[in-house]
Amino acid sequence: MISSGDLFVFTGISTMQARIPGLGYDRIWQRGYACPVQGCGLQSVRDVTDLKRHWREKHEEIIAKFHCSACSYVSKRKSNVFQHFRLRHNGNMLGNSSESVGKVEYQHNKQFIDPYPLTLESVLRYKD
Repeated sequence: MISSGDLFVFTGISTMQARIPGLGYDRIWQRGYACPVQGCGLQSVRDVTDLKRHWREKHEEIIAKFHCSACSYVSKRKSNVFQHFRLRHNGNMLGNSSESVGKVEYQHNKQFIDPYPLTLESVLRYKD
């Protein structure tokens, strides 16, 4: 098992972690902290949703690419395809319609930064 002291060696982040009021637990990552993966370079993450999106896009080896059903537009974010479809294809459909997304392909992440020994679950988990 990895201790917070060990994480300092791997991540370069401070082991000073915020206390959760009433629980007394620590978390490796807190709102506003940098990504804990060594060499990542992301300085500040606003919230858990942004951290999960960042993790999917930088720390997973295989990522999804979403294609517009009406043209050659491709994005790693499905929400970008919805918005593109709504803005570029006359907005005839709701921006979140599944009909706006064509094929989904999976490919090697060219921006991959290996998070080992961390996992998203270990970063978000509360620890004693």
